[in-house]
Amino acid sequence: MAVYKQTYRGYEGPLAASAWQRVGVIHRYARRRVFASRFLTVLFLICLLVPLIQLVLVYVSNNLGFLSQFGNFHSFVTIDNNFFAQWLHTECVFAFLFAAFAAPGLVAPDVTNGGLSLYLARPLSRWEYMLGKFSVLFALLSALTWVPGLIVYAVQMSIGGAAWRSQFGWIGISIVLASWIWITVLSLLAIAVSSWVRWKIIAIGALLGIDFLGAGFGAAINATLSTQAGDLFSFNALHLVVWTAIFRQPPLAPLLVAAAWIVVAAIAGISLWLVQLKIRGLAVVR
Repeated sequence: MAVYKQTYRGYEGPLAASAWQRVGVIHRYARRRVFASRFLTVLFLICLLVPLIQLVLVYVSNNLGFLSQFGNFHSFVTIDNNFFAQWLHTECVFAFLFAAFAAPGLVAPDVTNGGLSLYLARPLSRWEYMLGKFSVLFALLSALTWVPGLIVYAVQMSIGGAAWRSQFGWIGISIVLASWIWITVLSLLAIAVSSWVRWKIIAIGALLGIDFLGAGFGAAINATLSTQAGDLFSFNALHLVVWTAIFRQPPLAPLLVAAAWIVVAAIAGISLWLVQLKIRGLAVVR
């Protein structure tokens, strides 16, 4: 039979690795690429200083005998749900900076240099490739947010006494739930931007611009109209609104909270749609 009459058929034999193992390969090498940068390694360690400061505050707040000589320490540090919500927000701000510099190096080089065709020509689906890249950001951002947050929470649980445990024993679940929502949306957004913007430095600027320009625009709306609706335009402030019920804080306007959840879901959905549009193992040659 002539060669030109043969059609391409993919490999249908047994695979040496499972789907999770193939995802693990993508994860391992992408994570190694992140920490190959000395700047990102130092930035990651700097971000870990935030939970360290939080841990110190928790420890000293439970040693009032030592603090009595410095005045009323509890007047400005109270270990409760608001304390953990505010410190988790601070950790997320630093983690956003890390993600803004780390994410563009995960996908953009593969898109720019034609690496996607090489990846997807192997027994690796688009969703496995995307999951491998997503898992890198999810793991690293977890190490900067809910993992140290749970460590601080565990320390407070052990030294805070039975009264504190009975009143705030639910905070651990809130820390994990709030962090997972924030990490999922941020990871999808960062991968979407880095997959569509070919140049790494521009992708970094785009991610930082989404946060800083949105925060400035939202603050201007709040100041001008005396409202909190401007928080919907700020990525980090948006999640504070979403976290209100999770951390059992004073309720905000129901319409604002509902709008915040809609915006968060829209960001995640649109980002996932943009990523799957861009991650394709083909190229148009003219």
